[in-house]
Amino acid sequence: MKSLWELTSDRAGHGQCVEDAGVVNVVNFPFADAQAINFIEANLSDGTVGDVTGVDVRLHFTSWPRVWQKTARWLSLREQGGFIREVVSHYIYLVERLFGSAKVLDASVQFPEDLSLCETHFMASLDCGGQYISLSGGSGGVGPDIVEFTFGARNPHSAHGTGIS
Repeated sequence: MKSLWELTSDRAGHGQCVEDAGVVNVVNFPFADAQAINFIEANLSDGTVGDVTGVDVRLHFTSWPRVWQKTARWLSLREQGGFIREVVSHYIYLVERLFGSAKVLDASVQFPEDLSLCETHFMASLDCGGQYISLSGGSGGVGPDIVEFTFGARNPHSAHGTGIS
């Protein structure tokens, strides 16, 4: 699957590019109807969790691509792969779904010396409808793989994969 922004360099022309293709286009965002996310959204909407005081997205991959993805070499390449494109995009979708359109406040990305390879680390700050969002992640090193979405409120919640706590 290729990201829409890979179809054309003209961001404003993406819709026209998709329309001109004349085929059904699908993007796989599992958070679109995940039970845990529906639960969080309902609790945000009805005020159960109170005022949100912070949102963090934190990722760490011992290696990228992950062991089970190693045969998909393209995932390690800057042109089409990388964990920002493959994983962070899902969390951008999620924070926009829960809090509103994202505006990038600050962002930095680190790349290896080999210009063909994807990112190794990133940090970003977003404003989603007035809610501050902090994102960070990296690949390499030690420790377990972590994919974590946490928001703080009167009753804090965390989403790990598709479960919540």
